[in-house]
Amino acid sequence: MKKLLAIVVLGLLLSGNAYGKVGKGNLQMSEDILKYFIEYLRNVLIAISNRKYELFFAIVISFTLLIVSSTFMYLLEAEAQPEAFGSILRCMWWAAAALTTVGYGDVYPITFFGKAFAIISAFSSIGIVALPAGILAGSFTEKFRKKNK
Repeated sequence: MKKLLAIVVLGLLLSGNAYGKVGKGNLQMSEDILKYFIEYLRNVLIAISNRKYELFFAIVISFTLLIVSSTFMYLLEAEAQPEAFGSILRCMWWAAAALTTVGYGDVYPITFFGKAFAIISAFSSIGIVALPAGILAGSFTEKFRKKNK
């Protein structure tokens, strides 16, 4: 809640506050809030930098899964739905929506094997797509543990 309030206050102060006036006290408060956000941004960049190899590996795995899922779905569904799954690039739309668990519902498999593969693909992607969040969480935990010692 404190962070949300800081964001709102910063927005008001940077836009000249609600009344269009910027006073000395408002500028000091906005400077403090800006320092607060810069510190958090620095922590995020350090966390990414500390785990860049693990994050790169997770991204490579995600893209590999995207390409494999797209290719298999093309092979399984292209004949039944050429307008939706007529090329591997069209299948990438389905794969990206399915693997990130967005699932728009505009394109979906209709054959038995297509549906079976979609289930397997969706279940396997849950952990793969969530992997970068876990890697960054581990980096933040490590940083705060070192800070508190």
